[in-house]
Amino acid sequence: MTAATPRLAEAISDVAGDFVRQTQSAEGLKVVCDPERVERDLARFVLSIIAALRELMELQAIRRLDEGSLSLEEEERLSDALFNAKQKILDIAASFGLEEGDLVLDLGPLGRL
Repeated sequence: MTAATPRLAEAISDVAGDFVRQTQSAEGLKVVCDPERVERDLARFVLSIIAALRELMELQAIRRLDEGSLSLEEEERLSDALFNAKQKILDIAASFGLEEGDLVLDLGPLGRL
């Protein structure tokens, strides 16, 4: 487990908090979903994680480019794949009324993903 793992878990928890609301009752902790927003909030949660993973893949690709460990053909395929993945994420987000800024995970002092 890296030092960033607790921060990432906290950021994911914050996004998930928009999806569900926890309330304390006599029976214990209950999770209450807002039926008006559940689909959109779940999409935001899942797409935020997918967008963060795509960004990590992009950083790995940049590292490999800097090392020179990719052929020209591999560079082009990787560039196209990452571009297409980003466009697909944004297309799906738009279908739920979300914008790119809605898919950002705030990791506090580690920055935003």
